[in-house]
Amino acid sequence: MKYKLLFFIGCVLYTTSVGAYQPDDEINKEIGKAVAWATGSGGRINRNGALQIFQKYATLGHPKAMNGLGLMYLQGHEVQADSSKAIDWLTRAGEAGYARAWQNLGLMYFYAHGGVQQDFIKAYNYFEKGVQAGGIGALYDAGYMLYKGLGCTQDYQKAFAYFVKGAGNEHSPCMYMLGLCYRNGYGVEANAAEANYWLTEAEKLGYAFASNELEAETPENSLEGRPMQTSDAINVPTVYARIKPVQKDSDLAGIYQGILVTYDWSGQHILSETPLQLILQTDGERVQGEWQTETDTVQLNATFKDGILHFENTQMKTYDHYSPTAPVLYEFTEAKISAFASSLTGNLRMFSPQTMEPQRPMYISLHKVGTTTVAEDKEAHTVVKAYPNPFSDKLNLALTLQESCNVQIAIYDYSGRNVYMTDMGDVAVGEQRFVLTPNLSQGVYIVKAFAGKRTYQVIVIKKGGKQ
Repeated sequence: MKYKLLFFIGCVLYTTSVGAYQPDDEINKEIGKAVAWATGSGGRINRNGALQIFQKYATLGHPKAMNGLGLMYLQGHEVQADSSKAIDWLTRAGEAGYARAWQNLGLMYFYAHGGVQQDFIKAYNYFEKGVQAGGIGALYDAGYMLYKGLGCTQDYQKAFAYFVKGAGNEHSPCMYMLGLCYRNGYGVEANAAEANYWLTEAEKLGYAFASNELEAETPENSLEGRPMQTSDAINVPTVYARIKPVQKDSDLAGIYQGILVTYDWSGQHILSETPLQLILQTDGERVQGEWQTETDTVQLNATFKDGILHFENTQMKTYDHYSPTAPVLYEFTEAKISAFASSLTGNLRMFSPQTMEPQRPMYISLHKVGTTTVAEDKEAHTVVKAYPNPFSDKLNLALTLQESCNVQIAIYDYSGRNVYMTDMGDVAVGEQRFVLTPNLSQGVYIVKAFAGKRTYQVIVIKKGGKQ
């Protein structure tokens, strides 16, 4: 499901004003003409003319004109973009009874328009003002945030009540959300007939998301009531559990296998269970590794402090119930980790720059099956380096030798099988650099350099398939 409220001036000026002030017909026609000029809805764009009309009537206290002027400042149409002036005029319009102005302010903070910082709390509060002012669209906006718990306490029942009101006014997005509530049993007892009715009504009004949901064979929480697909070694709570982060340094490195569990917005329903393999290397603060599922392989980069992984430049595209054909881009933001003995559990947070929303609550439960640390000769770590790590096609090896000797380089997989071997011949004293092009499958490998009577080794991660 996507939150798709278009933030164009043409979509916000034609809403019927609900409030105490009702401009006379002559003024209303003038403001209507300004709207048409600003949006081009009449086949002509004249934003300078629109600006003059909005300015004239905004200074006289006309709510719809104040709303229009605020949007002109927000979008920088015929004036220098100025979020402060936009907020001022939209606030005046809202206080004068124009419900859609509150909604526009909410959208501004939801999507971080006009250079303001995204603020879900402010967005929700503005949408609530729109609801109190009688705005139908605001019922959807505030209900949507309640449904997901964005900027407010998550509450399906209150969201459902808002959607009922909006649907009663033939607001298709509210009809759609009402259908989802009935289909999934969110805030109301599940009722397939009611779900189908409201989704069909929304579809009749051209709401494409309703059509997509009607085509889906199962609701999003189709795992409800099914047994968990986990082993005895993996502990997964049936209800989302918040992890208390625990600082771990040397123990964090390793190869882990287990499951990624995604819950609904309330954390009460499991939506998906995805097998997960996690490969981590760390120097105690910096963490690198690889996130592997059946469909995705992601290179992880993060810092680790006080039991929390703070990700950097780590993202993935993923499909879900509401985006089965067009994956949504998500950025890893942080993971609160608790690692004891051979188990690792955590809460993962992700955020989509596409939808400007966080991902649902996610829980990982993993069991360590291997190590990415090498216990042999500590000096080896100071004389051999591999980069980039992870690598794709070429692996650079830097080796510092104390004496001239013959050097052979071998690569082993984690079962101990030799998968690559090359003889570099006689090599001089000092730091030497070698470029390797091993044809390997993705995974974790041990690179060993046999230099005279000494052996040096380093762990590397191969990303992607064979070249």
